[in-house]
Amino acid sequence: MIEGLTKKRFVDGKIRIALVYPGTLKEALSSLGFMIIYDILNRDEETVAHIFTVESPLSVEENLPLKAYDYILSSIHFEPRVTTLMQYLERMGIPLEREKREKPVYVGGPGVWNPLPLYRFADGVFLGDGEESLPSFLDVIHERKDIHLPGFYNLWSEKPTSFSYHDMSFMYRHLMSDETTYGRRPIFMEVNRGCHYACRFCLIGWAMRPPRERPLEDVYTILHHHVDRGGRKVVFVGSDVLSYPHIEEVIRDIIGMGLEVSVPSSRVERLDDPFFLRVLAKAGVRTLTIAPEAVDEGRKAFIAKPISNEKVLEIVEKAKWAGIKRIKLYFMIGYPNTTEEEVQKIIDLYRRVKNILPAEGTVSVFIPKPYTPFQFLPMERIDNTEKYVKLLRKETDLNVMHPKRAVLQALLSIGDKRIGDLLMKVYHNFNYHLWIRKARDMGIDIDSYLYQRDTPWLKIISTSMPASLQRKGFEVAL
Repeated sequence: MIEGLTKKRFVDGKIRIALVYPGTLKEALSSLGFMIIYDILNRDEETVAHIFTVESPLSVEENLPLKAYDYILSSIHFEPRVTTLMQYLERMGIPLEREKREKPVYVGGPGVWNPLPLYRFADGVFLGDGEESLPSFLDVIHERKDIHLPGFYNLWSEKPTSFSYHDMSFMYRHLMSDETTYGRRPIFMEVNRGCHYACRFCLIGWAMRPPRERPLEDVYTILHHHVDRGGRKVVFVGSDVLSYPHIEEVIRDIIGMGLEVSVPSSRVERLDDPFFLRVLAKAGVRTLTIAPEAVDEGRKAFIAKPISNEKVLEIVEKAKWAGIKRIKLYFMIGYPNTTEEEVQKIIDLYRRVKNILPAEGTVSVFIPKPYTPFQFLPMERIDNTEKYVKLLRKETDLNVMHPKRAVLQALLSIGDKRIGDLLMKVYHNFNYHLWIRKARDMGIDIDSYLYQRDTPWLKIISTSMPASLQRKGFEVAL
């Protein structure tokens, strides 16, 4: 059962939107961003938005087919989901080329903030905060080829635009369900947006500046509303949750309500107080997630995340004292000039952590992101990265990303219209060898994107951080 679905029926709307999540219903009900979009759309008097997922050809609310709706919107959190969406639409009989399609397809989310690889597929891309751009978009949605708004890039007109930023005044109401990745009836709580830090690889840390905070009274209003609806656990959402100045107060009050808490990956700087760690343990946090990213001191300075290894170990010791049962770690490899010694240091730190508490972890491969200093940075050669991946898999139980998947993700992240042409040929299979073979047939030099690239998105999209500062961040790193 899903509580909070719109009561509007298909026939009630002048604007009828199929809101497609490119994943399972369980994943959709675990995505606060997706549910906020659903809330915004259905608050509009003339709009009816119904949910679709890849599991079904019919809407969740009325069991109507996708083709019945006039517009298709989708939220893409990371790049590979673009191909998932395209495969789904094809199965539903929706033409993928916008020139051949009557129904417009609009997308948004961090996975598509470089709109150029979508130029043949999507009609437009939302950039930044939907709370700011969606209401204005609904006023002009019927204009299709002539929509020009901040926070929206029209792939028909290709006129330059900018990201939109919301002040977090929107009081969202999300769906509630027992079928989520967080268990039964979670309350999703977003207390801030953006990040106080500026790690040079991080899209959110650069494109979504400045960080914004939700007023404390609004946090409690949202919390109590969802508690009254039977919420059982508060899941904090965001990249910098523990920087919220009232976070300990809010968590203590949640404990007082008899609810548990889940917090995302946290900066070590916010975990130095053992008594706060004890508060987290008392709130039901059993696994503490830390993202050192790098272990080598030079690499830490390079990525602008100078967290000492001894500090990580100190936090783990404090977590053990506080009652935390398990540690989860995030690392990243794949920067140019990565060495075996650097990778060995990851192995050594992971082993030292496991000597203190049970641990697990993930090693991702660096993927250049637009609007960040590292959009200018080459990736490491794939044969070198594969060698280090084999070492990590041999020496640890870390979950290591496959370098070839990282290459495909990078092409969608920092690609241009040529990659858009390639996408239309290979969307049906997210397979490295297929993509490389087809690119070769089309005369596309993949190496020019991975190791020495242009940044055409900077000519059409502006963020709150000027391109000159993005370039300066890269120069400082070097």
